[in-house]
Amino acid sequence: DSWQDWDKLQTCTPTIFSAAFQSENDLLTFMKEASSWSRQVKVVGAGHSFSSITLTDDDVAGPSAMINLDNYAGIVSIEPGDEEGVQHVTVKAGTRIRDLNTLLEARNLSLINLGATAAQSIAGAISTSTHGTGSALGSISSAVVGLRLIDAQGIIHDSRQEPDVLKYGRVSLGVLGVISTVTIKAVPLFKMKLSKFDLPLAELLDYHDAYLANYSRFQWSTVPYTSTATVLLREPVPLDTPIDNGGCWADPPTYPCVDVSYKTLVDSLERYDNRTLYTECEHFVARENALPAVKDFLEFQDEVKDQHNESKCDLFFNIRYVAADDIPLSPMYQRDIAVLSFICLGTIEHTGDSDEFKMYARGLENLTKLNYDGIPHWGKQNWASHEDVAPFYEEMQGFNVFREKLDPRGIFLNNYTRTRLGV
Repeated sequence: DSWQDWDKLQTCTPTIFSAAFQSENDLLTFMKEASSWSRQVKVVGAGHSFSSITLTDDDVAGPSAMINLDNYAGIVSIEPGDEEGVQHVTVKAGTRIRDLNTLLEARNLSLINLGATAAQSIAGAISTSTHGTGSALGSISSAVVGLRLIDAQGIIHDSRQEPDVLKYGRVSLGVLGVISTVTIKAVPLFKMKLSKFDLPLAELLDYHDAYLANYSRFQWSTVPYTSTATVLLREPVPLDTPIDNGGCWADPPTYPCVDVSYKTLVDSLERYDNRTLYTECEHFVARENALPAVKDFLEFQDEVKDQHNESKCDLFFNIRYVAADDIPLSPMYQRDIAVLSFICLGTIEHTGDSDEFKMYARGLENLTKLNYDGIPHWGKQNWASHEDVAPFYEEMQGFNVFREKLDPRGIFLNNYTRTRLGV
């Protein structure tokens, strides 16, 4: 049977699809056997990547396997971290972030930051450098302090004995092996106030730098061909602040709302299940280039306005900010960035028109690449080559050497990752 990602555009037909893994031993047994018969093994979580990063290659001869770890989920252990109040939580790789949030809340703990949705598995989220917003906050991967993964021969590698497992594994694109467990920092449970309001777009652009300086979790969006911007601000509040009117997961919420942190950051399961399907691209530019890149893309939108067919999809343009890190394949590697996301929305049944999406997505990719040293999100739609991305990842060669050590036959690679990694 064929597999498809969540927006139903990326599909493949692996020889075997299996979700029958409930322990690390199950994974070890499978990989030891697969190393002798399979020419390709890909691990998939929620299928929430819009790129083809998780696909098996249907155009390559030989048996392929796609494995899903939904049944290998839950917390393994919680231990005190090095920093005061910080705990190190070890979870099984298939744990969905939504479930992890609930498990942590029950223990009065919370992840430091989250992306816009919590559907992903923890391993999938870190493998593509999933992020939220926060001028001084890193991606989810930046909070990872330990990993166990299984290589192509069915051998376990633990970052406590092999530091390179952590160095390269925090953002691995799924090509180093099967992640078994992730150890991640958790902080004491906290609450935030979420404010959401509209401004004239011109006013937002005028005061952009002030918002960014004054609000650590600032993000904003605009609908192309309108003159309005929508601002989202999240501010910490004391833990005893009451949650009124059903909090931030009320339907609909009353803004500003107060809630435990994750409910101010991600959608509820009910809202996720009733979501509109969409396709997304996302490009990272140095923080200081945020405004010029935004203005350039707004100009591009005006240039192609006559070609836009509003009956085919609704458009959405979203801007967030993430702090630099030292992870070799992280788009935030050694630079604070702004993230420009473009979305083409469809209906509950199907995503937006692909030609309409490509017109804007290619435009955004080209202008950020040519003018602002922009690079794409690994898990979002992009057309990047190795030559496009390699200059921004000076440790990519080291990553490739480590990958070859763990997977000399390249069974975890696919067309997408070969093209970007240059192997």
